[in-house]
Formats: sequence, structure tokens, C-alpha cells
Amino acid sequence: MQEPGVGNARQGLKNYEQALRTGLKLQEEAGKCWTKLLNQAASPQDLQKQMASMVNDMIPATQKSMEGYLGLIEQNTRASVDLVKKGLEAAQATNYAEAQHKVTNFCESTLNALKANSQAIFDINARRLIHGCLVKKATAENHEPKAHAA
Repeated sequence: MQEPGVGNARQGLKNYEQALRTGLKLQEEAGKCWTKLLNQAASPQDLQKQMASMVNDMIPATQKSMEGYLGLIEQNTRASVDLVKKGLEAAQATNYAEAQHKVTNFCESTLNALKANSQAIFDINARRLIHGCLVKKATAENHEPKAHAA
């Protein structure tokens, strides 16, 4: 029989690995978007216009990401208080069975909080990267060098 919490730990590790692979793929795509943007600039002035447009488009997304991080901080604060309470309860157990139950509950809650936190950070970063790529793509498409007629 598996120890309580081992399944949660394995699932948390699996989710972390999947989030890491997805994050790396998003970073690779963001790199491709930047490369394409820089390669399409016809002149330094054109690149400056593209960058100014992109910055103006990204400010609202950055503000939204910051709001997401602030929400995550609030969520983590509440979860941390709950974990401290559970830890204190486990330390005050009067017999072995009660202590084992409370420590198991504490460990599972800790792993669940870690999983939720990792997922929330991944979601915020994924939205930011996707939005950034879309903005860069739109900016690059709107500022493609015009072919001169011969």
C-alpha cells in the first residue's frame, strides 16, 4: 500500500515537469517571434516604431500579470496561515494515531498548496508569453517592409 501523500507528490512532480516542458516551449516560441521581428525591420527607425507599438500594446498585459501576481500573493498568504494552523495542530496531538493523521493532512495540504501555486504561476506566465507573441506577431505584420516597385 502506498503511503498517504506519495500519490500527491508524484502527481505534483508530474505536473511540475509538464509545466516546465510547456514553459520551455513557450520560451522557444517567444524567441522565434523576437527573431522574426528583428529580421523584418527595414531600418532602425522602423524597428523603433515596431518596438514603441509593441510596448504600448504590452503595458495592459503587464498590468494584468501584476494583478495576477498580487492575487497569488494574497492566496499564498491565506494558504500559509492555514498550513501554520495545521502544523500547530499536528504538534499538539496527544496520541500517535491523531499525530499521524494530522501530519498526513498537513503534508497533503502542503503539496496541494505547492501544486496550486505552481499552476497559478505557470498560468500567469503562459498568458503573458502568449499575449506577447501575439502582439509581436501583429506588430511585425503591420510593419512589414514594403516591396519597392521596379
